[in-house]
Amino acid sequence: MIEKGLGGGDRPASEARPANPDDYEAFAENYLAYIASAMYHFAQGGDAFRDIKLARYDTHGNLSEDEFDTYRIEYKASENGGIGECRVYKIVPGEDDSQEATKQEITAQGANLDTCNTLGRIWNELAVSKR
Repeated sequence: MIEKGLGGGDRPASEARPANPDDYEAFAENYLAYIASAMYHFAQGGDAFRDIKLARYDTHGNLSEDEFDTYRIEYKASENGGIGECRVYKIVPGEDDSQEATKQEITAQGANLDTCNTLGRIWNELAVSKR
């Protein structure tokens, strides 16, 4: 499935870029809205969460084959049947004990290029899993 219009014109969402490079917050908000929409369909009217593993980038900018970050998408259904509330977190393992992980919320506020790229990769994973 190719979603169009996120980046403007006929570009697929995976190739979308902010119209204004300084407007990463608005761009991140768009990705969060697309993630919420995908989770709405995944949850089918209820609350749901989903963990997604994304390969880390190595020092050369290539995707690692053995190092991953885990992101959790938590979706709370709307009481009126529309798209509900969706939050995205990066799961950060504890330094001494991997069982003591913490969640760092990813928001549009203060978003940068890395934030937008991460949200875009998460959205792509959700879009691929819908096929």
